[in-house]
Amino acid sequence: MKDSRQPINSQLSRRQILALGLGGATTVAFAQTATNSTSSSNERWSELRGQLLLNPRWAYFDTASSGPATRAVLAAEYRALEALHADEQEFYAARYNSQAVQQLCGHIASWMNCSRDDLTLTRGAHAGLEQFATWFNFQPPLQSGDELVICSQLPATTINYWTHWAREHGLSIKTVMLPSPLLNAQQAIESFSAAISDRTRAIIFSHVQHTDGAILPVRELCQLARDRKAMSIVDGTLALGAMYVSIADMNCDVYVSSFSHWVNGPQHTGVLFVRRELHAQLPYLSDALIEMLDLNTSSWPALIARLPQDFLHYAPQFQALPAALSLQENLGRSVVSARIRELSSYARLQMQSANVQVITPIPGELWSNILSIRTGRRNAAEMISYLRRTDQVVAGGMNFSTGAILRLSFHIYNSLEDIDRMMRGLIRALKG
Repeated sequence: MKDSRQPINSQLSRRQILALGLGGATTVAFAQTATNSTSSSNERWSELRGQLLLNPRWAYFDTASSGPATRAVLAAEYRALEALHADEQEFYAARYNSQAVQQLCGHIASWMNCSRDDLTLTRGAHAGLEQFATWFNFQPPLQSGDELVICSQLPATTINYWTHWAREHGLSIKTVMLPSPLLNAQQAIESFSAAISDRTRAIIFSHVQHTDGAILPVRELCQLARDRKAMSIVDGTLALGAMYVSIADMNCDVYVSSFSHWVNGPQHTGVLFVRRELHAQLPYLSDALIEMLDLNTSSWPALIARLPQDFLHYAPQFQALPAALSLQENLGRSVVSARIRELSSYARLQMQSANVQVITPIPGELWSNILSIRTGRRNAAEMISYLRRTDQVVAGGMNFSTGAILRLSFHIYNSLEDIDRMMRGLIRALKG
């Protein structure tokens, strides 16, 4: 394997790229798949695409913005809405009693390799971060001059929220800007290590960065924070459903994610994890709806019973969540993640025929479901609009001072033919 520090524009062979991403025997299997996809394999994924509510004419590469729900999810959500409207009191009594909530939280916990007592349901990843920040009592108490260390590649809404929160509490903000492309995990660790001081109370970063798709070394960064007596807060919005997520392995303090991206669940469904030892620094609160419905939360899992249960205002959506989880469980979650990496590998290979700079890292442990490129253009919206209008290719993107970034998100409803179509449109757009 070549040194991962090679220039990003160097030409890599098909086998080298697949080896960087997959490794070992798996590399050989997927090298064969990428080169000679069998008709049965194509048919299998094509049939699966029919289970999702996608425009059949689209080549959809924007799951990082929003993942389409399955037909089974929408049917389950409708049935739950129907039951809610028929008899609200009975709906909540039957579907959000202690046993039902324990079962739902246990199902989610099995996806995240953690205890159901350390999870609560939220309206989304960002809502989970806000809920934690609103109610958590730092010990020792926050003081003027304390610091938050925030990665600049977090979503703008997250950065703006924490900046405002820090200002309200008299804290200062230190920003860590990681290189794109990230050459190795050590670069991220050293960048955060240099920013953390004796006054740092928390570090905040993404599991998968929405800008360049880099997978950060979460376990090492969380350990770094713990060693320096700071809290680790991880935004896992774009990780769950695309790769194996293990809270136990990462050993983070706080983790948030969403079910409306790679899990293909309903909108307004998310999850917040808080490490057990920190629960005592959260108050016992109750949503007004709990009192109105006379629900007994005393036997709910620990964290969900402690924080406001505003997720109940989106109760039908959460009733549909098991239908979303079952899709990947039936396929095999390892099969799903391998398929995503196969597609991403193939797209990276095709990019060598275009005059673009790939800013997603090369080392296999640092990428999975997102491939981002710098096109040399100044306006990402124009590129996105062109691809959608002329080739019916849906992509994401953003603008920076260094130029426009086109972001391609891969999921199991994509095909190699979709990628070929996207590449033809991209090459025409760059020539135009």
